[in-house]
Amino acid sequence: MAVVEAMANGCSLIVTDVGAIQEMIAAEAYGQIVPGNDWRSLSSLMTRQMASTQDREDFALSNREASKRFDQETVNLAWVETYFNR
Repeated sequence: MAVVEAMANGCSLIVTDVGAIQEMIAAEAYGQIVPGNDWRSLSSLMTRQMASTQDREDFALSNREASKRFDQETVNLAWVETYFNR
């Protein structure tokens, strides 16, 4: 939920490759994925994003658009389609 909220607010994402979060974003399209427990990669990506206004603006634009896949109406319709209209 926090990832979708961040996307909707146009945040640039750096996520770890643990759990299902990586399935929600496409690497290099909506954010960047780092291996779990790899603080060096995390630090490097954070530094790079802070230094690049263009990267942050690009991610913000794509994330706002991508977050629409998770709005309430879209998710409700997907649930109905999946469970009732097989």
